[in-house]
Amino acid sequence: TLFIVGASKAIFTRKSWIRSGFEMMVIGILAAAATYAIGLAIPT
Repeated sequence: TLFIVGASKAIFTRKSWIRSGFEMMVIGILAAAATYAIGLAIPT
C-alpha cells in the first residue's frame, strides 16, 4: 500500500515512480520498526 501511495506521489513530483514508491515504502518500514522498538522498550 505504501509503495502504491509513493508511486502515485511521483505524478506530482515528476520523479521516477519506482524510486518514489521505494522511498515511501522504506520510510514506512523504518517508522514501523521504530514504533515496535519503542513498544518493546516501555515496560508494562
